[in-house]
Amino acid sequence: MGVAGLAGVEDEHERVEARVRALPPARGATHVLLHAPEGDGVASNVAEVEAESVAYVVCQAAGMAATDYSLPYLARWSRGDVGLITATTERVLTTARTVLAGLGIDAAAGDPSN
Repeated sequence: MGVAGLAGVEDEHERVEARVRALPPARGATHVLLHAPEGDGVASNVAEVEAESVAYVVCQAAGMAATDYSLPYLARWSRGDVGLITATTERVLTTARTVLAGLGIDAAAGDPSN
């Protein structure tokens, strides 16, 4: 079932991909690259919440605006389930720290390392 029951998962993924392509390249790429591999047993809503949460943390730390896109996106894919957001927190933060370290950004300060 797609978001709010409006479409099948495949249809929703096509819409998501179209919306991501419309984002600034670095922002969209961040989300797409952070998805769990297909077939790893992660439910599509969990994969979307994880990928977008990491993209949000990384973009915010890098000084890229992400709130206007990410928060509604997360609300839709989580269907307001705070438990889902909480359950993904450790994996999201671990992944975000790894990405930020690779970019030379101090995750604690959010500033590029010199």
